[in-house]
Amino acid sequence: MHIQKLKNLFKGATMVGLMLLAGLLVASFGTARAQNNGTVDISYTAGINDNFAGTFEPTSPSDDLLLLMDPYGGYDRVRFPFRQFDDKHIDRVFGHTFTGLPENVQAATLEIRMFAGGSHLVSNDAIHLELTGINDGFTSWNMGLTTLFGQPWIGGSDQTFNLDLANLLPDGQGDTNIIPFMNADNALDVYVQDDTAVDYMILTVTVPRGEAVTICHIPPGNPSNAHTITVNASAVNAHLNHGDTLGECSGDDEDEYEDGDNDNGDDEDEDEDEDDDRGENSHGRK
Repeated sequence: MHIQKLKNLFKGATMVGLMLLAGLLVASFGTARAQNNGTVDISYTAGINDNFAGTFEPTSPSDDLLLLMDPYGGYDRVRFPFRQFDDKHIDRVFGHTFTGLPENVQAATLEIRMFAGGSHLVSNDAIHLELTGINDGFTSWNMGLTTLFGQPWIGGSDQTFNLDLANLLPDGQGDTNIIPFMNADNALDVYVQDDTAVDYMILTVTVPRGEAVTICHIPPGNPSNAHTITVNASAVNAHLNHGDTLGECSGDDEDEYEDGDNDNGDDEDEDEDEDDDRGENSHGRK
C-alpha cells in the first residue's frame, strides 16, 4: 500500500517537474564556448531548427515590441493573430525578444531562417531589429528582405541568413551596428512582417569571460526549485551541461550572484550546485 502511494507520488512529482522544465526550455536553451582571447561566445536559441515542421513553437515578444506589433490588422487578433515559429500563414507579423542578455556584448551574430509565403505582396516584407526611438515606435535597423536576399523575395524563397550585428548592410538611415542599443537594454527585438515565416533563430553574443550572465538554475532532481542566478560567463557552459537554461526563470524576478570560472564544464561545478540549492553564497543578492 505504502509502496504504491510512493510510486504515485513520485510519478506526480516527475510529471510536474517535466512540465515546469518544458516551460523553461521554450526559448531559453543555448550553448557557451570559451575563446582563447579571454572572451566567451554564448548562443541563445529561440524556436527549433525543424524545417518548419510539427507544432508551432511560441514566440515571446517584449511588452515594448508588442506596442509595435499590436496595430497590425487594426488590433484584430482573431483575423490577424501574431505569428509563432514555423507558422507559414500569410498576413501575420512575427515578433520575438531575446531578454536578459549580458551587459557588455562586444560582438554578436543572428542566424535566422525565413520562408516567403504565398502572398503576391511578400516581396515587400522586411526584418526589423532592436527597438529604439519615441515610444519604441522605431527600430534601430531594418531591411527589406529582397535587398537582404540579393534577389526577389518571392513565394517559396527559403533562406538562412547570418547577420553580423556590428556590420549590417546600411539601412535607409545608414545604420550598420545595433550592439550599443542591445547593451542599453540587455535585449534584442526581432520583428518580421508580414507574409514571411520564421523557423528558428540563434543569437550568439561575445562577452568577456568575467561578465555576469543570467541563467535559470534547475537543481538536478528538483526542477520545481528552479531559480534565477547570475554567474560569470566562463561558468555558463558548466551550468548548461547539467540542464540549466539561459535567461531568467519564468516568474522569477530576483537574482542570486554566484562567482565561477570554469571553462570546461567538468565536475568542479558540483560544489556550486550545493550552494545554489540552499540559496546561499558569499556574494549575497545582486
